[in-house]
Amino acid sequence: GEEPVPKKTEARAIKATILNDDWEVKEELGFKVERGPQIHQGKLNLSLVAPVELVGQTADVMLSMEGMEVLLGSVAVESVERGKARIELEVDLEGVGIKIKDGALLLEAFRVFIEPRQSGEEESG
Repeated sequence: GEEPVPKKTEARAIKATILNDDWEVKEELGFKVERGPQIHQGKLNLSLVAPVELVGQTADVMLSMEGMEVLLGSVAVESVERGKARIELEVDLEGVGIKIKDGALLLEAFRVFIEPRQSGEEESG
């Protein structure tokens, strides 16, 4: 018989688009989900693992709903520990005009865009 192929769904990830200086797609990655996306009392919590070279850049977290794209928030990619970075988002959904029941949201609804480094920021390394 055929060997069962291990499903890759265990590593839950959100599609992330890295933008270049011209705000065009440079590369597309999957950011592993560390926590969330959970909704509790109208607040959304989401924590993603990001590549460490993106530390200091701005991540725009979008939610696609019913054909609309809503910007949930723009947060800086933070350094956690050596070689690790994180995107941490906590947002009051009603504050951005979204009404969703408490619970979990589909990962497919989320997109992350990493803004290009602003001129004046030094590339370290």
